[in-house]
Amino acid sequence: MAVQRRRWVLGGGVVGVTTALVLGGVSVAQPPAGTGTNVSTCNNPVLNKTLAEWGPLRGATPTREPVSDHQTARFAYVQQNNPVATPSLYLPQQPVRAGERWTFGYDVAATQAGRARVEVDWYSTPEGDNSGYLGHIDGPWVSLPASGWTRVAADLTAPPGAVRANVLSDHEYTAAGASFRATACDYRVGATAPITTEPTTTSPSTTSTTTTTTQPGGQTQAAVRYGWGTPQPISDEFDYTGPVDPTKWATPSGTVGGTQGCWEGHAGNGRRCAKNSAVAGGIMTMTGEANGDTGWLRQKLDRQYGKWEIRSRSRNTGASGGLYHPLHLIWPTSGKRLIDGEYDWVEYSNPDEQCLSAFLHYPKSPNDNKVYREICPVDMTQWHNFAFEWSPTALVGYVDGVEWFRLSGGAGPDGRTDIQAMPSGHLNIQLDNFTGAGGLRPAVFEVDWVRVYY
Repeated sequence: MAVQRRRWVLGGGVVGVTTALVLGGVSVAQPPAGTGTNVSTCNNPVLNKTLAEWGPLRGATPTREPVSDHQTARFAYVQQNNPVATPSLYLPQQPVRAGERWTFGYDVAATQAGRARVEVDWYSTPEGDNSGYLGHIDGPWVSLPASGWTRVAADLTAPPGAVRANVLSDHEYTAAGASFRATACDYRVGATAPITTEPTTTSPSTTSTTTTTTQPGGQTQAAVRYGWGTPQPISDEFDYTGPVDPTKWATPSGTVGGTQGCWEGHAGNGRRCAKNSAVAGGIMTMTGEANGDTGWLRQKLDRQYGKWEIRSRSRNTGASGGLYHPLHLIWPTSGKRLIDGEYDWVEYSNPDEQCLSAFLHYPKSPNDNKVYREICPVDMTQWHNFAFEWSPTALVGYVDGVEWFRLSGGAGPDGRTDIQAMPSGHLNIQLDNFTGAGGLRPAVFEVDWVRVYY
């Protein structure tokens, strides 16, 4: 959506501009010159699928193009041969709270030497339009060479009443005709630490070939880092062999296709079957088959609010075919997602995915209003600890003990309620078939443990 530009400055002066890339006393490491940043945590940061939430304010019509010279991103937003010397763009919006210090940044590669800066319009309303406008602030100019990637960022403080930041960027070149690429936007609040990666060694029999970020315990668990206490009895360490524990999990119970324990799959695609979820070697493995048979589990606990943490990974085990979709989600007890909401706090569309995403759906939203979040890079073929905290005040997601999204409020004139207002729900683990009854690329979704906290 195009975002209206405003030029007012709150209080007639500067609001919270400080040295870029230093927040809460913690310096954010700069990437090697010309290679681009290795962190990207805003919504749709590396444009892997679409240009959603990126767009032009002034200059050429944008395109989404592959890149090969950036250390993290494989796609970029591109404005080619801008007819003006001062092109500009908007980036994904960000929910904020008054008084929070935010660093907003992204990477730029230009064809002419010039300069660029991050700017923010602040709003008192969560909607994506121009209602509730509070004011505008400019970050510092950053010089751009005619080659390589440059980090452009500003450290800003949300003013009183602010709940939303519309993030913008101005460019200035000596003449019209400049082109630029933009990607890897990264928004950080306070002293939130980046998701770091370290090399891993794989054997010839291992299908995972990239990176890992965690070890099983310690501060890589949100429950440990934030003191959530002792896991509830409904938790499962999968320290047994055979079918999943029937006192803790429900599995499909129909006879679709003549097989006991199978019912129709997601949207009628293939089947969900009890046989496709089994425990061995301390791991619950959910298997997606080429014929469209896959697994599905529902935890036997319905409640409003709670904390869940799951250690999981996934991978494709076949060479070709339609891709399975792994999910951890809170499904409403009523089964009526457009009335009571749905929290897909881990959802991605390829078991070999290199980004983590989430879709959080508002309750009482017949038009299915939702918030999408993505963080890259996160190698989903490696073990990670994924946590979700649902309270009366917010929905919070964590990966390896680090917060990566926080959402609250958002009740709107269409009748929807605050995003955290689902009346009751339960945990589901799913390996969804979006393709049909056959032609799927076989895959596995593995879970080491599931822990629940009140």
